[in-house]
Amino acid sequence: MTPEQTAEDLRARDEYDAFGPWVVRVRETADLPPLYTDARLEPGRDVVVKFPRPEARRDLLPGMDLYDAVLSAGSEALVVLQRDRGGAHRHATRVIPYAGLAAIVDSTDLLDARLEIHSTDGDVVVVPYNGSSKRTVGELIDELRSRIAAAVTPPPGWSGVPLPEPGTPVRLGMDDLGRKDVALVSLFDQVARGGGAVLLAAAGRSVARPVGAGARRAFEQVWPTSLQGMVIVASPSELQILTRRLPFRRGGRPETSLSRTILVAPLVTAVEIEPHSTREAVTLVTVRAGDAALPFAVPAASPLERALRALAPR
Repeated sequence: MTPEQTAEDLRARDEYDAFGPWVVRVRETADLPPLYTDARLEPGRDVVVKFPRPEARRDLLPGMDLYDAVLSAGSEALVVLQRDRGGAHRHATRVIPYAGLAAIVDSTDLLDARLEIHSTDGDVVVVPYNGSSKRTVGELIDELRSRIAAAVTPPPGWSGVPLPEPGTPVRLGMDDLGRKDVALVSLFDQVARGGGAVLLAAAGRSVARPVGAGARRAFEQVWPTSLQGMVIVASPSELQILTRRLPFRRGGRPETSLSRTILVAPLVTAVEIEPHSTREAVTLVTVRAGDAALPFAVPAASPLERALRALAPR
């Protein structure tokens, strides 16, 4: 065994010993997973985080590629490195300029968490992670938001994020959306504490009856489907949609998921409105930014619909 091999083996053992289900901030080049060292990232200057494989440590071995992805918020662009899950020791690289980032979606369902990054060319980067690392992922998101705000130039005639209607409350009481959506109010309070966020519209969950008649409608009289609650918040160049991971939920089981979508408002190119195909009194609002498309189901003719509709370029 050569000295070089010995050093590699020791590094692999150290990485394995430190491995866990947590998303980790990389502060030195030596802490980058071996799979990604050829990417020439600069952890000392940029915000770099590594996302572990979603597997139990007992199922892994020293020397395996232990991290599924590395995301680096560089000075000019977001660099996304993702492991090839086909078994080969290689990775894919995606470089996304900040002016091409259309939306960020961060959702959790207990420990099942997912970060989605939508670009204006229609691609979506999806990185699963353990919900216990939400704070670390939140720091990365805040860094991305700051860099996007500095990089995006509003188009000519852009009039800014729509402001609340006169008389709209700026706060939410804990029970304002109903007891089943207290978690959404708590998420709103967390976002509002960050400063610069204004409440645009909010609604708790409501029954969403199926279109038409027949057995399905009769069944849902007993076992109804709910349209999830939603809170829409405006920041200087963002619209944030706080809701659940899925737009509908059947029955009365507790809802444990939360989802936060950050739309880069100056990049919105169209807002499409159409009745939902299977639910009465529900509108499907699709916000487009270039080739990116983000759909939201909201009560028809509601303040939520109006807040999303107002994003359309004038």
